[in-house]
Amino acid sequence: MLDMFYKKPNFRKTVVIAITLLMGVSVLSGCTGDEDTENPIVGIWYEDDEMSGAQFTADGGMTNIYEGLPDEDEGVDISWTSNGDRLTINAEMSFLADDFVCDNGEEVPGDWVNDGMEDCADGSDEGVDTSGMEMDTITYTVVYKYEIVGDVLFLGTLSVVSVMDGVESSSTIPEEGICDSSGSDCMSFIRASALGNVLYDTVLNGVDAPDWWVAPPEDDWD
Repeated sequence: MLDMFYKKPNFRKTVVIAITLLMGVSVLSGCTGDEDTENPIVGIWYEDDEMSGAQFTADGGMTNIYEGLPDEDEGVDISWTSNGDRLTINAEMSFLADDFVCDNGEEVPGDWVNDGMEDCADGSDEGVDTSGMEMDTITYTVVYKYEIVGDVLFLGTLSVVSVMDGVESSSTIPEEGICDSSGSDCMSFIRASALGNVLYDTVLNGVDAPDWWVAPPEDDWD
């Protein structure tokens, strides 16, 4: 989870990703923004004022939100668990093994097909029947240290493991190196119910960040 301000990469979408988080009004069918009293992570979280973020559900599911709309990428399955001050995001992504040739002759990366966003000028990369096409699968497991202060969720990456074609790649950050710009990404999200007519930065700057957390360069942290 993640830096969810989504800019489509030239590679696989990451979850952090991803954790990449979201809106708390009725734009989403079935999303109310109410949090679960048993686990404070459950609910909808924003990472900016553009209604981008994610929803964590009580059954362990997670949905990315981009500009107020749920991610419609058919090839992505994301789940989460928490234990103490650790948040673990698991994601599995299936995508075309080769570049996709649009009806107009353009080519786009295979992982852009059926991701809910039209990348071919003619939109032919959406609604594609991929049955019979060669697919690749990549899995990610990302572990974060987290802390909730008021209505702000603070995250710092501790480890990332990815597996593709049976090959595992991993990186681990020692806890004393968390939020170090050379190794561990740190991010913050606001509970959707806390925003209303209030700006993201207003809520963010209204709480004291944990001692271990360092604002990323792009954040305007007072």
